[in-house]
Amino acid sequence: MNITAITPLTYSALYPATSGNGHVQATHANNKGIPISEGESLMHLVDLQNSRKFAPAPLKEQLQLSSPESIRKFHEENGNQRDTTAIVYLDDAPIMLVGKFTTTRNSLGDIVARHNGDARRAISELEARYGNRVQVERFSDNNRPTNAEAYELFYKKSYAEFIADNYASMVASQAQQERESLAFKQQQLAYANAPIEHVYKVEGKIIASQGSDGIAEFQLGNLLSTLDKLNISRDEAKSLFTETVGKSVSHDEFNAMLKEVVGEGVTTDSFSGDERPTRQHVSATARVQYQAHANYL
Repeated sequence: MNITAITPLTYSALYPATSGNGHVQATHANNKGIPISEGESLMHLVDLQNSRKFAPAPLKEQLQLSSPESIRKFHEENGNQRDTTAIVYLDDAPIMLVGKFTTTRNSLGDIVARHNGDARRAISELEARYGNRVQVERFSDNNRPTNAEAYELFYKKSYAEFIADNYASMVASQAQQERESLAFKQQQLAYANAPIEHVYKVEGKIIASQGSDGIAEFQLGNLLSTLDKLNISRDEAKSLFTETVGKSVSHDEFNAMLKEVVGEGVTTDSFSGDERPTRQHVSATARVQYQAHANYL
């Protein structure tokens, strides 16, 4: 039995010629595959606790962060500002830096927190607790140190080295994020374009498929509409997911699972060699079938 609704894609259809500017030319009308990230999730309709994932979770939604260069420029400009109004010492060691923000040693952070960031009240508590061991160096508007000088007084480190280390760390982090993003996109592409060897249908509608990579995938829209049409509880479908998520299942085992839940009406179309359609093309065909009968929800 053949799937007339699916036109197997060749390599040239998957990777069409590019124009001179590097843009892909849309020359293959049959290439209607959809990215696996598109479409409305239907997982809530089967009330499953865990959805299936075949690739590492994508990176969390990235904030629009500034570039390492702009952050370095910010630190350089900020270092020339004069925001520090006081430095508090305990036994001649700096323990609190007062300016736009109040910075303390970790062991004294609870004092500032207890006073909701009020530096004056925090200093009063320190003086009450440690007496003459506490010295406060206050600066007028005309003799404040630069933020870079205050940083070096407080941390006993070079502000220039701080900027250099921060910049290097951001560059490395950005490069790592780009590598991870590229690797994930490559995984998505490989997953979407994996050749499919078995397609499972009920009354011509695709409810599941199995690729050469051993991954079994459900077409939830068609599966759920089929369950409803056959008056089969959606809860029955849960076993299909619990028995396949993160597991390697053979064609015979998967076929038996489907028939146990959906019934003997499950038929299988198998493919080999160059006749195998891609996963995204099977999904696109199933999606068209679902959209044509989606008003049952």
